[in-house]
Amino acid sequence: MVFQKSGKKRRRPPSHSVRRPLEPANLSEMGALAGPLPGGRFDPLGNFRAAYRIWTCFGSLESGNNVQGRLAISRKREGKGQTLAFEQVLFEVGKTRFSIRVRVRCRMDSLASPFQWTRKVSIRGADGVDYAYADEGSVRGKKVEIQGKGPPLLLERRGPLTDEWCLFEALQRAPLTKEGFPVFSVMKAFSTPRGGQALRYTGGFRVSWAGEEVRLHRFDRTGPGGLPWEYWLDESHRLVLAVTGPRVYVLDPSLFPEGGKR
Repeated sequence: MVFQKSGKKRRRPPSHSVRRPLEPANLSEMGALAGPLPGGRFDPLGNFRAAYRIWTCFGSLESGNNVQGRLAISRKREGKGQTLAFEQVLFEVGKTRFSIRVRVRCRMDSLASPFQWTRKVSIRGADGVDYAYADEGSVRGKKVEIQGKGPPLLLERRGPLTDEWCLFEALQRAPLTKEGFPVFSVMKAFSTPRGGQALRYTGGFRVSWAGEEVRLHRFDRTGPGGLPWEYWLDESHRLVLAVTGPRVYVLDPSLFPEGGKR
């Protein structure tokens, strides 16, 4: 028997693209917020550790979106300051693995301002070859100094300084009021600062989270040189969700099976 082509093109199933900014409601529809919110009380002034799934949206409501890594955070109070530790692991196209580990001393101010840190970066390509480097950073007046193997790199900062990851801790201590934060500079993974950043509390909202209606509080960050951020906190001031462009950080207690305190 000979089969002949009909001459008609096969129709692809309809694809529903994401047409509005990512928020708890449509993230729930896409399966990014699997499972209920973490229970139990949270002390934003105490020692803690938390881990976030890093989920990426590629434009479709139905498929193609997936988890691409994780971010782990721990905080230890030390006198009037604190030490934060971060580890981010990302898997990109071709199974390339990017890992960044940072240990940083910060102030207990509204931005968790860092003043001294060490950073280790490793990259493993799809071919299994590793590349790694390490450096140290510190704040000296209006300059950020980064010291690697070569001469020190001096970077300008404008106003108070923080890092994108430090804000994950700082916002958990922030008052839920619409009083503005000072304009500040922000680093991304403890690299070049970007000035002109603004952060504000936008209110409490009833939202859908994995089929359950919950109340969350939202902060927005905007500024030149990067995408806007939205941060969502639960009633205990625990940061449960952060969204920037197509990338989403979702609190996932299962990444620390023994619990979130240390």
